[in-house]
Amino acid sequence: MNTIVGLFENRTQALRAQSALGTIHIPVSDIKLYDQSAQESAGESDRGFWESLKEAFGFGEDRGSYEEGIRRGGTLVSVRADDARTEEIVDILSQYGAVDIDERTAEWRSSGRADTAASAPAGAGAATATGATVPVAEEELRVGKRDVRRGKVRVYREVTERPVEETVRLRDEAVNVERRPMDRPVTAETGLFQNETIEMTETDEEPVVSKQARIVEEVAIHKDVRERDETIRDTVRRADVRVEREGAGAQAGAGSPEDEEDYRLHWTQNYGAGAIPYEHYGYAYRFGSTLGSGRNLESSDWTQLEPEARRRWEERNQGTWDQFKDAVRYAWERGKRKVSGEERRAA
Repeated sequence: MNTIVGLFENRTQALRAQSALGTIHIPVSDIKLYDQSAQESAGESDRGFWESLKEAFGFGEDRGSYEEGIRRGGTLVSVRADDARTEEIVDILSQYGAVDIDERTAEWRSSGRADTAASAPAGAGAATATGATVPVAEEELRVGKRDVRRGKVRVYREVTERPVEETVRLRDEAVNVERRPMDRPVTAETGLFQNETIEMTETDEEPVVSKQARIVEEVAIHKDVRERDETIRDTVRRADVRVEREGAGAQAGAGSPEDEEDYRLHWTQNYGAGAIPYEHYGYAYRFGSTLGSGRNLESSDWTQLEPEARRRWEERNQGTWDQFKDAVRYAWERGKRKVSGEERRAA
């Protein structure tokens, strides 16, 4: 059994689709409608209502989009049916106005819609009496595949009749009786004065028709499958944290104009010809500078520090340490030198 879902702009459209599904003998018990009114009438909590939706269409990647559609006043139609009827049901849902969930999701994203249920802001930091945490969020581009029906080919076999003719030569026999006058004396032939019957059979030929079916042609139906590469281009967002220091430690801190100028020079000399822009390496430089200016890490040897630095980096940038570690180390060594110089001046 499959579960087929369709999101409609309003309940009227959904009811029409439900009625159309009934005409193709889909049981009413296998068709369910979900909308905000269903939540209120059932008396469920908001959490319980969305949990019930999970039973309708599982934990697919589109679940958040369907939930958002219901929050915006839409109605979700869920249909349980055999695999063989999936295409027929999809056609009916589309015919009665089911929205394209991918296009609608893109519209919501362009208008700033979050994909998750309403809750506390995901990017909110936490502050305590001894410190604060500022989470850094970054979007990942995930590209999947789905089958889209572009057309179909039907081949029909129809039986027709046509007149045909064939010429055949037939033979007909006919018995002719002739009376010929004679005048000759009777010889010693016997039996001339006895009764006698002579028969001769007439035979005619008539056509005999028979039919034999023969295969004269075959029509083969098959699909040619080709694969193609398509490049998907989009933009992803990342929230970076910029640190500004004030007071005596400002010159030794990360993010100062002098540091930024030095980092850009290092990037130009080592990575400028590559395809990765400075903005990506800038984060690595700032990360390394933070390590270098940390009071618990500035005296460490790089071979001792690298495992811990890698662990921290991979927590937010999984699988990219080897690409950016040289930039991180450069900034760490610079930050370490600045901290050491500051301590010597203070002494």
